[in-house]
Amino acid sequence: MAQIMLLLNKNGLLKPGSHAYKIVRRMVSGKIDSLGPDAALADVVDRKLQILNQIRVLAMWHKSMDRLPPAKF
Repeated sequence: MAQIMLLLNKNGLLKPGSHAYKIVRRMVSGKIDSLGPDAALADVVDRKLQILNQIRVLAMWHKSMDRLPPAKF
């Protein structure tokens, strides 16, 4: 888990405790559970650019949600 999280957070995009960080940890945990630790690491290395792009979109979405006023129904 630690190796994969370090690999995905080299640019400091994920802040520990943030919503995006928790989502990525759940994704990594699921990969490890289904593939095993070595295969999960290999999969993340192979798909690193795609995963990082998805993390950027997720982080931007969460930042924009913080700026929006609450919906009035």
